[in-house]
Parts: sequence; structure tokens; C-alpha cells
Amino acid sequence: MQMPTGFFSDTPLPNLSVDDVNFRAGRRASAVHRHAAVAAGMFGVMIDRWISRHFTRPSWYEGNAAAIEELETTDPVLTAQALRLMWGLGEGPLPNMVQLCESKGIRVYGLPPVAEVVDAFSGWSDGTPYIFLSRRKTPERSRFDIAHELGHLILHTTSVDSNAEAHHRQEEDADRFAAELLAPASSVAGLLPRQPSVDRVLTFRSQFRVSAMMTAKALLRSGRIDDAGYRRLCSALARRGFRSGEPGGMAQHERSRIFTHIFGTEAAEKRTSADRLAEELSLPVTDVHALTFGTQVHAVDTPTSPVSAHPMPAPTQPLKGSRLRLVKG
Repeated sequence: MQMPTGFFSDTPLPNLSVDDVNFRAGRRASAVHRHAAVAAGMFGVMIDRWISRHFTRPSWYEGNAAAIEELETTDPVLTAQALRLMWGLGEGPLPNMVQLCESKGIRVYGLPPVAEVVDAFSGWSDGTPYIFLSRRKTPERSRFDIAHELGHLILHTTSVDSNAEAHHRQEEDADRFAAELLAPASSVAGLLPRQPSVDRVLTFRSQFRVSAMMTAKALLRSGRIDDAGYRRLCSALARRGFRSGEPGGMAQHERSRIFTHIFGTEAAEKRTSADRLAEELSLPVTDVHALTFGTQVHAVDTPTSPVSAHPMPAPTQPLKGSRLRLVKG
């Protein structure tokens, strides 16, 4: 990658070591992918600081942190249930996961292609939580990745465990959290009969915007099917192509409200451009596009939540530089 000349003389990068990062796809990720993901995290924080100097966004509420500290010691499933209650989400389908996180002050950024093998990772900088997300998966599985990383941010805020057994346990905890957050067992039991047909499973899948295979696991977890029924259902779904994809699923990945507001989808809506941001930060414009999900250059047909037409006022003080502590991948 060719970096702009100013990159080597401008503001120092956040202090981040690849040894502090746990990658979700670590076995498949080479050293190049790992270092690229760490660099993307640094660039993402730089972009986030720039945005914070020019726009006002929701901030991570300290009351959330205090309440979440109480949740850390509980079971991942109970934690997911408590978070739904704390955020007033009920038991139904969750909205756009990117925008939900943004509304709580959690920053969500993309990953450039060279780093996509890591899938996702999360961390904190200056008391602000971050999620970095690949979009090489289906939209449904990307929603799960966000929920998984949210689980790490809540369950494992003070630990990055390199021990293989402990790391595996934390990954399982984050998976259990994500599954319950996206498709609560109470909703599965209330909406699906025992031993449901594949068509009923796919209806639930579309309603809750989760993968069909995750719905099968949710049925097993909630006791609506037994082990044998789970194997039969997975085989039936695999025959329809759900092992490697999501036929008939979401047409597109969920969009960021913040990046849409800043970059716009039409020329008249733009408050700034990726070119300007890249120039001011001395970053490759291609990385700026990737980190902001290509919002400026990819038009989207389906409607999203409305965005305020008024520019956000600039805060009086810029964010101070700080260390980015990566929690989990």
C-alpha cells in the first residue's frame, strides 16, 4: 500500500500492538492480515477523532458503563436479556444493528479488503467503544458479528486472554450473548412450534433478520427441537444452500446513519467528502471508503431511517489522543 507523504510526519498514530489483539478468524489470518487489521483500527480511530471535531454524535453514556459492570459477572444469556431490557428493546426483532450501536455511542467501522479475513474485532479508545467489521459475509451474519463484538465489549471489558482455552471460552460466551440478543429464546418459543417446518424457520429468519442456521441453533437452544431434529433441519437447510449463503435473505448490508449524514448519497447532501477527510488525515482514500463502508460511493435503493437535514454542530474541543485497547475478535 502506498501511503501519502504527510502520513509519516503528521499526528502520531494510536499506540496499538498486534500482540494485544485477538482475531476471530485467527487460524485463517496471516501475519499480513493481522497487521492490516491493527492498522485499520488505528486509521479508524483517526477518522473518528476527525468526525468528533466537526460533528456532534451520540456519546457512550457513563451510566451504561456502570450498569454493564454489574452485568459482566452474569451468564452471557442473562446479560443479553438484561441489555435488551436496559435499552428498551423488548423481545422482538432488533433494528438496524449498525445504527443501534451508533445510537448508544458505539462506533462501527469497516475493514479494508486486506484485513477482511479477521471478520471483526472490538475495543475501547478514550472510553469510547469501537467495533470493526468485515462485510464479506451475508448481511445476516454481519448482524451476528456486530452482536458478537458487542458481547465482547460488555462481557470482557478488562481482559484480553491469550490462553487458548480461555480465548475459546470467551468466544463461546460472545456467541451465546449474540444469539440471545438477536433471537431471544422466549421469542423462538413463542413464535415457532416444536419441530417446525423449514418454511416456518425461514419466516422467523426473515422476521428477525438472522441466518437460517442460527435459527436452527436457537430452536435447539430453546428446546423446540432435539439433537436429532436439529441435525435433520440443518441437512434440509444445507440442501437449499444455507450452509454457505442466505438464499432469499436481506438484500443489502445495514447502513450507518452517521456516515450517510456526513457523506450523503447525493451531491447536495454532502457535508464533507472522503477525499477531504483522507487529505486532512494523510490516509489513502480507498481506506477511508472501506472504513466508512463505502457510503459515499455506493448508492442504496431500499429506504432507511430518516436523517436530520441539518448539519451537526461542531464540539468546542477536539478529542485527545489515547491508546486503543483491542478486546476481542
